[in-house]
Amino acid sequence: MTQARDRGRAFWLSVKSTAAGVYFALMFFVAAPGAILYFTREDPFATGGTLSVVAGAAVIVGANAFVGRLVAAFVREGDGTHVPLDPPRNFVTTSAYRRTRNPMYLAYIAVVLGEALVFESLALVAYACALWTIAHLYVRYREEPLLERRFGASYQDYMRRVPRWLPRAPVGP
Repeated sequence: MTQARDRGRAFWLSVKSTAAGVYFALMFFVAAPGAILYFTREDPFATGGTLSVVAGAAVIVGANAFVGRLVAAFVREGDGTHVPLDPPRNFVTTSAYRRTRNPMYLAYIAVVLGEALVFESLALVAYACALWTIAHLYVRYREEPLLERRFGASYQDYMRRVPRWLPRAPVGP
């Protein structure tokens, strides 16, 4: 009976994560960049040259695949979602979280930078910088204090070992 309940919980966590991810993506990676391009360009649908479109698309696809792996880790190992309304119950320190405390935010910024490449848009680069600033302030003043209260000494130790933004290179074999 417990296994069936666990599978049901994992299923609904996956559904909630997917729904939140789609909503978040539409708002921050479609609607906002579309509005920025609309108001800053003569033709908001004009893309750059082939090389910038291919490079930007590769960044976008890679970053989204990376986010998918991170969301899966939150569901599998964290027993929760990446959404603050249903956070993980367990502290996730595997995968990219061993190298940086905020790989998901970095991947989101990469998506916007990929869009900036596709559209050759400095306005989208500025938007990516604004998103990083907002993420940094949110992480520093809201998310980290909440995680410290929730996970105590284990999170404080994690903060000492793992940098907030720039990943450390792997050490050892």
